[in-house]
Amino acid sequence: MIGRIFVELETPGDSRTMFRLCIDDNVVAGGLTAVQAHILVGEVLDRITLPRRPRPQHAVELEEARAPAG
Repeated sequence: MIGRIFVELETPGDSRTMFRLCIDDNVVAGGLTAVQAHILVGEVLDRITLPRRPRPQHAVELEEARAPAG
């Protein structure tokens, strides 16, 4: 369960800097533009709020075919 999502400046006090995305006090992405950070937050929220869809069988079969034998 995600408790907190936040975006912070990589260089505090410099609004022209890049951003980093943190989830529950863990940095999950750095060197982001404002647009990239916005998109990633939206992706995280979508995954939290939308029910998971089962993967199509053809996608599973394709991954299995590409996996190294072993």
